[in-house]
Order: sequence, then structure tokens, then C-alpha cells
Amino acid sequence: MDIDAFVTAHRPVWDRLEYLVKHRSSLTGAEVDELVDLYQRVSTHLSIVRSSSRDPMLTGRLSALVARARSAVTGAHAPAWRELVRFFTVSFPVVAYRARWWWLGSATAFMVVAWVMGAWIAGNPEVQASIASPDQITQLVNEDFADYYSENPAASFASGVWVNNAWVAAQMIIYSIALGLPIPYVLYVNAANVAVSGGLMASRDKLDIFFGLITPHGLLELTAVFLAAAVGMRLGWKVVDPGPRRRVEVLAEQGRAVMSVALGLVVVLFVSGLIEALVTPSGLPTWARVGIGVLAEVAFLTYVIVFGRRALSRHETGDLERAPDVAPTA
Repeated sequence: MDIDAFVTAHRPVWDRLEYLVKHRSSLTGAEVDELVDLYQRVSTHLSIVRSSSRDPMLTGRLSALVARARSAVTGAHAPAWRELVRFFTVSFPVVAYRARWWWLGSATAFMVVAWVMGAWIAGNPEVQASIASPDQITQLVNEDFADYYSENPAASFASGVWVNNAWVAAQMIIYSIALGLPIPYVLYVNAANVAVSGGLMASRDKLDIFFGLITPHGLLELTAVFLAAAVGMRLGWKVVDPGPRRRVEVLAEQGRAVMSVALGLVVVLFVSGLIEALVTPSGLPTWARVGIGVLAEVAFLTYVIVFGRRALSRHETGDLERAPDVAPTA
């Protein structure tokens, strides 16, 4: 092999690779692709030189260049904070946004059941009597319902609420394994619980107290539950109707995406628990307590819509396995 001709023919490629390696921290997407391609080509050149030439200078230069290019291509593991930022700006909101119609359907069905059942309980003394005695109902609406939010220290109450709500959401996620079929029943049970409390409070003209206490934390709490139900049922439906893709691929991808929602809801329900422990039983006027709940709800929905729509436009799926765990080294 004519080594001089070989060097002359390929020197521009080596110089270009060296330039890309030096500027690896500011490359565009196309330049990153070029970097990978040139790294593979120069690795081949190095193999040829090693087998056909005894020039130690050339071999040394190409060896060093390939080593530096390999470091730039494989990179270093991204810092934990970067992965955390990606999770909350891409993975979690895009899965929530992609499930928006299932989310809305879950919320609508829940509200209809709770409202109809609550009105039925409030307007039928016979139904009320089957639930509790008149004295017990009076005790509930006059004392127990409000006392529930203040009878325990805020810290322990918040932790207890968080664990309970997280368990309800976790059930939704777990039931996705069964194609989401048990999820409507779980939603029904929770809707019935809300309906019983609301119906009994309404029967004693205490509906203002009911909504004044349940709205501050209930908006965000129920929204989280509806989201968990939505992604669980959506996963089940995707397994039934995977489209052109293989069913096992869809199940794996959607399962990992559902896990991102499960992790994100830990934070959402923690915030809901704090509101329930600190705001709901506070001495603030009702309008202020409800206003805090509404602000939290609007902030969460805005966050999901803005970041979720942006991630979806970049064809993100929320699949945790697709999250990049390497970054070009600086």
C-alpha cells in the first residue's frame, strides 16, 4: 500500500473528525451523526494502517484520534440532575398528555356516578337510614367530617394521606397488568365513597362545608387518581389493539411509560397530601382554601399540557428505556 497516497486521500476525514471531537460539547444533531460515522471510518483506517504500515507516527496519531472520538461518541453518563429534569419535562408529562382522552373520560365517568349517587342519597331518607342511624349522620355532618382533617398532627396526617392516595393510584397501575379491566370498579368504589359523604352532608344542608373541605386537596388528588386510571386502561387497550406493531413491543413500551406516571404521581400526591394536611384544616377563609386548591390544579394541568404537547411534537413516548443515559463529554 502506498502510505503517502493513503494519507493524502484520507487526511481531510481525519482533520474533520479531529475538529468535531474538539467541539463535541456544542455539536448539532447532524454533526453528532457525522461524528459517529467518521469515528467508524477512521477506526477502519487505523486497522488498515496497523496491518499495512510500520509508520509509528501515523499509527500513534490515528490511535489517539480514535480513542478521543470513542470517548466523545460513548460519552459519560448524564448527571442525575439532568435525568431528573428530563423525567419531569418529558417522560412524565408526555405520557399524561398522550392519555388525555382516557384521563378526561375517567374524570367524567367518576363525576357523573358520584353526582347521581350523591343526589339519590341526599333525597332518600330510606337510603340514608340504610347507611347510618340519624344520630350517626348528625354526628358525621356536624363534627366528624370536619374533625377528620384536624384531629391528627399535620405531619403524621400528611404522611398518612400520601400513603393512602399513593396506594389508590398504585392499584390503578397494578391493574393495568389485567388489561385495566378492574380499574372501572376501583373508580366506582371511590366515587361511591365520595357520594355517600356528599349525599349525607347535603341531606343536612351542609354541602357548603363539604365542598369547602374537600375541594382544596380533592381537585389535585382526584386528578392524580384519574390519571393513574387513564394510563392503566390505555395500556390495556393498546394490548387489545396494538395497531401495526407487535403486541409484545407495545406492552413493553406502554408498561415502561406507565411506570413513569407512577413515579410522577408520587410527587403530585405528596403535594396533594400537604394541601390536605396544612390548607384544608387551616383557619383561612373558605375562598382562600379553595383558591389554593384551584391554583394547584390549574398549575398541574398547565404543566402537563405545555410540556406534554412539546414533548409529543418531538415524537417522545415517555418510554423510560428510550431516555438517553449518555451525553457528549465536555
